[in-house]
Amino acid sequence: MNNSKITVSIIKSVTAILCCASLAIGAAKLTDKVCDTQKNIAAVSSGEAAHVSGGEDDFSSDINSGDASAADGNTADVSDGTDSSEQNGSQASDSASSDKNKNSSGSAEATAKKISLADGLTSTDKAEVLKFYQLAAKKNADKKVKKSLVLVSMEGGKGISDSAISFFEPIAKKALEANSNKEEAFPGKPAKITADDWLSATATNDGTYTTLNIKVKPQTDGPYGQEFEGSVGRSMGVLNGFGRAVDEMSMVSADFKNGKVDIQYLNPVIKIKVKNATGELVKDACEWSYRTHPTLYYLDAKVTVFNVHLEGANGYIDYILKY
Repeated sequence: MNNSKITVSIIKSVTAILCCASLAIGAAKLTDKVCDTQKNIAAVSSGEAAHVSGGEDDFSSDINSGDASAADGNTADVSDGTDSSEQNGSQASDSASSDKNKNSSGSAEATAKKISLADGLTSTDKAEVLKFYQLAAKKNADKKVKKSLVLVSMEGGKGISDSAISFFEPIAKKALEANSNKEEAFPGKPAKITADDWLSATATNDGTYTTLNIKVKPQTDGPYGQEFEGSVGRSMGVLNGFGRAVDEMSMVSADFKNGKVDIQYLNPVIKIKVKNATGELVKDACEWSYRTHPTLYYLDAKVTVFNVHLEGANGYIDYILKY
């Protein structure tokens, strides 16, 4: 086997596996393409957007189930809202934490407190901030956000040369750019979020606007994670199983069962600004973001007829939604 074919094999493997994990974050469904051996390049193409979230149906009556009198949806009682059925074992960050019962429902006083968009909110109680966020999300369910994807770094790990990674990076960056600035529905599944999904939350009301700053609990998934499960999934959405995208590639296969692969969602943060009088989000003042870190600890893959063992390959991509 000549060196050019080996190089193409390595690049295709990194493309199909590591970058399937990372590029798919931006709703780019990678499809396999036969490489042009005369040019020795690997092609990456994007398909249907897989990251579609939000919409009116996501904000069912259960968001205000504790306040049947709030016909306009702009006022609600504060309650725990913890949905144990959503604590899915496939999402590593949903494991029980020692402070779950302590913080998930907030203080005893908060239990009876009315939360209203019109009144604004100043609070550091997660349950209160969550209810305000859910009311704002329901009010703004039709709003579209714009996505931005930035490749921070990529490493080939053991057996992948620096030159191979250098060759691929421009391709990855171009694919990410192609999937940026696209409109997405309102992030995540706001009605399903629990206070325990968040590390901290603050609301500040200046009399005209209420600003929310929320730190979401980081999340780690395997190759078959679900888009709206886990703390980050419910709060803003995650990759809907990069393993499935690889499985659908006719010329690519990966032994996920015997390998070790995961993707971390790091430093997830929500920042929104709401106009009290209308409950509307303030344009250019709202952002949902995290940094993804897919890692192939060890994985055997096959691209066409080439068998490749990937070990330690990883990358970082910043994922940002703005309104």
